[in-house]
Parts: sequence; structure tokens; C-alpha cells
Amino acid sequence: MKNIQIEKTGLEWLKNKLELEGWKVERVHKKGYDLIVINNTETRYVEVKTTAKDNFSQRWLEEKEMEMLEEKREQYFVYLITNATNLPKLHILNNIELSKRKRKISKMQWFDFKI
Repeated sequence: MKNIQIEKTGLEWLKNKLELEGWKVERVHKKGYDLIVINNTETRYVEVKTTAKDNFSQRWLEEKEMEMLEEKREQYFVYLITNATNLPKLHILNNIELSKRKRKISKMQWFDFKI
């Protein structure tokens, strides 16, 4: 399965999961995050990373994603979905966890997403 199909499968699974948990989910494009998720008390701006594998290694956040991480801080999350095409598993990283995993290489911002 191609990466774009893996991402689409993971996003669809996540949207269904969150809606079952009572979140309102809005898909957005080119904002520095993939989803806005809202419940009665909280709004989250969520960047989603997916893989068909059972773990992640390092990944980068693009410039716009980094801008939103800085701007939204406590409301910005990265949701990692492993096994996206089989038995998906969700791993949620908030801004504190992201700051612990951040590695700067050249102008790119790499994050250690090993779980």
C-alpha cells in the first residue's frame, strides 16, 4: 500500500475513533495540522503521522507544522498511528512530550518518534 493510502486509512480510522469518543472532528488542509478536534472542554490542533509498521523512527515536522506547534502550544498534538492498515494503535504526543523528542538537524526539525 502506498504512503498516501496508508495516511488516508489512518486518518479515517482516527476520525471514527475520535467521534465514537465524543469528539467533533474537522479535517483541514495546509494549516500546519490535519485535524481540529473539539469536545465540551477542549480544542486540539492535531498533526497526524501514520505508518503501516508497528513503530516509528525519526520524522520531521514541516515549517508550517513547527509554526503551529509554537503558536498553539498546549493545544497542539501529534497523533502517531502505527499499524495503520491492520490493527491501528494510537500514540498521542503533547507539546511537552514533543519538546523532549526534538532534534535539530540543519534547518529541519526532527523528532524522535520511537515508541
